[in-house]
Amino acid sequence: MKAYVEDIVIALKSTAVSVNGVCIHEIDEGIFRQRYCLHCLDFSCADMCCTYGCRVDVTERDRLLSYARELEPKLGIPASGWFQDYIIEDADYPSSKAVRTQVKNDKCVFNDQKLRGCFLHRFAAGLGLDRHTLKPMICALFPLGWEEGRLLVDSLLEELPCNEHGVSVFEAQKEELGYYFGRAFVSQLQDIASHTDSKIGLGTP
Repeated sequence: MKAYVEDIVIALKSTAVSVNGVCIHEIDEGIFRQRYCLHCLDFSCADMCCTYGCRVDVTERDRLLSYARELEPKLGIPASGWFQDYIIEDADYPSSKAVRTQVKNDKCVFNDQKLRGCFLHRFAAGLGLDRHTLKPMICALFPLGWEEGRLLVDSLLEELPCNEHGVSVFEAQKEELGYYFGRAFVSQLQDIASHTDSKIGLGTP
């Protein structure tokens, strides 16, 4: 099964580079067409998007491990059980090396199985940190993802109850895209959206 939905590909005028080094040089039109409910806790889906864990850059892994002393007692899982040992060679990630998070009780090890959502998001807030300090980029951008320099929609979205609700994936994740790639990148995508046949996917339904 493909990890991402294939759609019409649109080349960018210039390569966009995220604050942590992810490079994007083209986008799939599906980011404007497919819909997604940003307020996913409104759906009784039991956090299905967290079922398989996630792939993170080894630098993100190491950053999380640096907080092990504070995080272990709150998460209730030792740091040795947070990540798989196998290193994945993946040029899509800034260091070209990635690992997957472990899955516990059919959810990512960092899923908050009591309150739902991402435990790292709440943990960072509790420390007075910006959530991006600890929450992996792939999780913050979901259902957006990237592959071979292309920004696209994760095919997992099609399995989730939040699919086809709310606004376009692009509109839902504009704030996160702005954080990682800057306002100029978001403005470029907004301009592309306004000149495609998919602008029906923007705004409220």
